[in-house]
Amino acid sequence: MQASKPKSVGSIDKKRARDRRAQQKLRADRLNHTHSLEANIVLLEQQCKAYEKEIQELRTENEALQSAQQRIREIVLSNSFRTSVGFLWISPNESAPPIGSKVQSSNGTPLSPAKFTGLNPVCDLDLSLWSRLPLNFAQEPHISENLYSCFNRPDLVQASPDEPSPVELLYGSSQNFLADRIHKATRFWPICDPERLASGLLTYNMIKWLTRPSQESFGRLLGFQRPINDQLQRPHPRCIDFVMWPVLRANLVKTFHKYDLKLVFAAFTCSLRIRWPWGKSFLEPDVTNSLRVHKEFYDTFTKIEGWGLSDEFQTQYPELLVGMDIGTLNYSIFDPMPASWTKHSIHSSGIWYIYFHPLRRIPGPKSWIIFPIMRHASAIRGRFDIYMRQHHAVYGPVVRFGRDEVSFITAEAWKDIYGHGHQQLPKVLSSASNTLDIISSNDTDHSRYRKALSHAFSAKGLQAQEPLLNSYVDKLIERLKGIAESNLPADMVKWYNLTTFDIIGDLAFGEPFGGLDNSEYHHWVSTIFASIKAIPFLKLKDAYPLAFKAILGLIPKGIMEARKRQLEHSRITVQKRLQTSSSYNRGDFMDSMLRNRGEKDSLNDSELEANSNILIIAGSETTATLLSGATYWILRNPEALAKLTDEVRSVMKSEPEITAQKASAELPYMLACFDEAFRLYPPVPTGLQRRTLVPTRISGCDIPAGSAAYWSSTNFHAPDRFIPERWLPEAKSDPSSPFYSDNRGVVQPFSTGPRNCIGRNLAYAEMRVILARVLWNFDLELCEESTQWSDQKAYTLWEKPPLMCRLKLRESFRG
Repeated sequence: MQASKPKSVGSIDKKRARDRRAQQKLRADRLNHTHSLEANIVLLEQQCKAYEKEIQELRTENEALQSAQQRIREIVLSNSFRTSVGFLWISPNESAPPIGSKVQSSNGTPLSPAKFTGLNPVCDLDLSLWSRLPLNFAQEPHISENLYSCFNRPDLVQASPDEPSPVELLYGSSQNFLADRIHKATRFWPICDPERLASGLLTYNMIKWLTRPSQESFGRLLGFQRPINDQLQRPHPRCIDFVMWPVLRANLVKTFHKYDLKLVFAAFTCSLRIRWPWGKSFLEPDVTNSLRVHKEFYDTFTKIEGWGLSDEFQTQYPELLVGMDIGTLNYSIFDPMPASWTKHSIHSSGIWYIYFHPLRRIPGPKSWIIFPIMRHASAIRGRFDIYMRQHHAVYGPVVRFGRDEVSFITAEAWKDIYGHGHQQLPKVLSSASNTLDIISSNDTDHSRYRKALSHAFSAKGLQAQEPLLNSYVDKLIERLKGIAESNLPADMVKWYNLTTFDIIGDLAFGEPFGGLDNSEYHHWVSTIFASIKAIPFLKLKDAYPLAFKAILGLIPKGIMEARKRQLEHSRITVQKRLQTSSSYNRGDFMDSMLRNRGEKDSLNDSELEANSNILIIAGSETTATLLSGATYWILRNPEALAKLTDEVRSVMKSEPEITAQKASAELPYMLACFDEAFRLYPPVPTGLQRRTLVPTRISGCDIPAGSAAYWSSTNFHAPDRFIPERWLPEAKSDPSSPFYSDNRGVVQPFSTGPRNCIGRNLAYAEMRVILARVLWNFDLELCEESTQWSDQKAYTLWEKPPLMCRLKLRESFRG
């Protein structure tokens, strides 16, 4: 008997089988995740016990060390030792000589009195040594190119004000050449802002005197800064003159040839400390609400006793500290804590950050706080945004995700961090930042850049550019029609990028990138995508500067080269446009930036290059990203697709009617789709950090000075579903709506406050016109290979895979 043919399995049964497998996999993943969490908890408990044991051992060990230090102190301060030093010596335990008194060096030569003038005007005193400069080499190794470049431009140094603003020293300023150079030299030193500001001010006054010696500039030097005999008599590298301690300078002058000075100064800057309580504000507002140096802080760092070195430097270079009071020099993090708890032991174990740091009461993942490398590793892997969402799900709306970093997901945080009245929260910069562009600049320069661009981004300026925008959308539709007729799938990520880059290239440089004409990315655009991956590595390098060479070895080959090529192309293109600027009058970005060329507040060439480069990235990549995200989520939800398509085709009676103004006024559901896409898929998922300079209250939490604040978003009903209806007016006004209580204020697509996105109107115009015309012309369907498109990595911006869609000309257009 012939066997009967088995029946084919129906599509419903196949779907059920797939669902069962998916559920089984989900349960297995959850079980594995639970086991992993349990293992981590056990590991952390073991580590805490080990830390407690380590602390007990260190207490015993350091009692012996304190006794040894006391014996060394007695030897160092003995008269026989001090008379053998051979240069001016003021013990840290002695008070400075009174003003007007005469101080003698070891050979009996009278020296001028010490005067802690600091930021105060210089009094008319007898400063007879003002013309005696240190004896420096003509050719010497450069420890910092930014600092040494100041000596090549003494005119710009002297044009810098005598009294710099603390904000200029901390965050730079194009209006103060010297402060800006010091900021660029010190911004990536692995020290805290109090040390950065204090050392920056001392460096500022020293360079002022060295470039143009005078009684006034010499009078601004603190007593311990003034050159000693060895500096005046022995040739030495200039970098030694900036060291605070006279004895350490003398030792370096005598023995510098034995060391690699770059390594010595790297260790020195890492170990430099001011005896200032952690988290206590070192700035305070004056009567005009401007920030100035706190008086107590100023009194601390203008005395040599206010400075210290951690034991890392003492361990590496003990011979350089011969003749110094080790007990006074050594820096302990806690005065009220047991003396046996040294800074090194507590910091290295992470105990202090968990139990004693001012942010200790804010919940967060302890593993990230103890081991900061984990936070950077998540960014390098492109998973930082995913982990942050998980942390907020576990710990709540305010999460401490680093030693001095806090993330907020409340609507109030937007106003507190980014809003008007909070200019004292500057951006957290990395070596990937360019302080000459409108995004990373300080508030003063940002206002200048924004003013220069305001004409191009005004409603009138954008209306004048609408024909240009429409011409590129025409090309996009033409290319997509060719793809639809060939029955091939289209990668919408690629086509959106080609369009937005061509538009922004024309507006910024006066010529497109040719992407739509060639149906391929311009080579410069390709370098942008590659160079973005370098940003997490550069931030890791900023966190661990001494491991710079090792970190560079981690960066995939070609990424840094791509970044260099990208910046070089911007420079060449801007220079080309500048050479022909007289023949242009298009009202575009470059015309706007060149309007006041030659005037006081005009942009120089470097600023033009930096802002053109950032406009290309911010004005194209983010717009294309949100268009791609909106397209994906709309196609994943057939009801939303049908509703939006119907809105576009019923409101717009013909394609020429689709203008930016009409799309804005008459397509509310489209705007709701964009808002919902932004909530689920923000173009810049890692957020923009700000740093507190003074104690600040953010969303009900007291954040100490020196902390980085970061904003993230949740707070919605059915948060993982794409539901544009939550943004419609009726959902906001109807208490019976399930979306009535949604905290919509947490979503700010273009930020808020004085530094919100200047290109908001352009981005909305592009997105509305492009999506409306695509839906007017085509019926879209998501291809199977793109159903999980939203599962992406993020390196500041998303690493978007192709978004493959099938396009068909709408029914009424078919022949």
